[in-house]
Amino acid sequence: MTRLSAPKLMRAKTDLRSAQQRTVTALYEGVWFDQSGPGTGTGAVLPMGGGKTAASLTAFEELQRDGIARDMFVLAPKRVAQLVWRAEVKQWAHLQRLKVVFVGGSAVQRAQLLREPADVYCIGIDNAKWFVDWAKTQKPARFSRSVFCVDELSRFKNPRGKRLRALAPIIPWFLSRWGLTGTPRPNGFEDLFGQVKLLTAGHLWGNSFDKWRQANFYPLDYNAYKWAILPERQRQIIDDANRVMFTIGPDDMPDLPALNDGPEFIEWVDMPEEIVERYKLMMKELVNFLKQRDGVVAAANLAVASGKLCQLVQGFLYDGLEGKHRGIERYHDVKMERLLEMIEEAGGEPVMVAYEFQADLDSLKENFPGIRWLGAGVNDRQAEEFERAWNDGRLDVAAVHPASAGHGLNLQFGGAQLFHYGFNWSAELYDQLLKRFHRPGQHRPVWSRPILMRAPGLLTTDEMKYQRVHDKMADQELFRRLLKEV
Repeated sequence: MTRLSAPKLMRAKTDLRSAQQRTVTALYEGVWFDQSGPGTGTGAVLPMGGGKTAASLTAFEELQRDGIARDMFVLAPKRVAQLVWRAEVKQWAHLQRLKVVFVGGSAVQRAQLLREPADVYCIGIDNAKWFVDWAKTQKPARFSRSVFCVDELSRFKNPRGKRLRALAPIIPWFLSRWGLTGTPRPNGFEDLFGQVKLLTAGHLWGNSFDKWRQANFYPLDYNAYKWAILPERQRQIIDDANRVMFTIGPDDMPDLPALNDGPEFIEWVDMPEEIVERYKLMMKELVNFLKQRDGVVAAANLAVASGKLCQLVQGFLYDGLEGKHRGIERYHDVKMERLLEMIEEAGGEPVMVAYEFQADLDSLKENFPGIRWLGAGVNDRQAEEFERAWNDGRLDVAAVHPASAGHGLNLQFGGAQLFHYGFNWSAELYDQLLKRFHRPGQHRPVWSRPILMRAPGLLTTDEMKYQRVHDKMADQELFRRLLKEV
């Protein structure tokens, strides 16, 4: 069997894709947001797999080489800050001279690391408030030649968020502010304010979210909980955002192999007859639980309330409340039997199996002794080794929990078969997991094949999850569907 090889250990600057080169230029040159001088912030909006990290490091390396910048402070999700930025430097010849430091450990250790000479300081976003407190012990001039980069800028979309408020006093001190994201406004135009405020230190839209919203939106309800953008203001807000955000769309990305994902790729299994009646009784209990909330259903409530149904579909039941497992009782192996058949049908191709519960992982361990996984109980060093082993083609079957397959994880070199033994409620996690495989560097068609359980006359939780993820079905619609079922 021919395996995909891992990428070259060292790449040249000329290997940067055209979209990355344009991003480097945008970050280096910045933008102009008024007539008084150059803008000091740039948001780079690239799809997942677009190469934001390499482009940002290249832009900084050029600024440093030209004597404009001295160092860069990167605020990122902890795993990304700890692993991804340092790993990226090792892959590119033109970045070899950069010293990248992860600022971790105790408060004393973090302060010591920031005192040591380095080019790039990576700080976990969980330490954002601590970083602000440390920065305030320095003179503002200390940062006049420093770039401040936020990896995953959309985490600052909440204009009243504690981290954004904490950063506000110090962000004007920096030479430039960069924000990297793939989703600048996931829930609407209001999400732009906090991110633009961070990039421009309030110079573009001011510092007051309420004043900005009142000028550009109108309330949809008496209590002003929900707002809609004024039609005559939408174009101006888009134009303003485009002055500080450089966007690379999917059409600008290199051609990727086919992604085989959709209803036609579902692997259906039938619920055993002896399980159907138990499932129906549990569903009635679920509906009664949700009705008690006056029809107001949050995604978390729906997921927790349906936990027992999800477990039964997977073939087991935990003894005790969700999250307080005292034991487990097995009921069927229908899904596992189909998974084993699918892996055999793969003909030796590496297979990644997505799971949901710890009991799912336990079943995988029983059927695949020694299986490696990425999820709960795996530390950062083990996660890095897992990624390396998969991309090197050393894992025939591996397992991953969608919540552990987030930003900075590359799995495109080790295989293209993704089987969903357990299905997750979250469309975002599902999409992120797919993008770990379907991204630049993948040369084979990617197969996403969920194993879903069905039963005549029933809407199973597998079907609900799939509809929520693929049809973006709202919680209220799921609730209405449930009421019809019982």
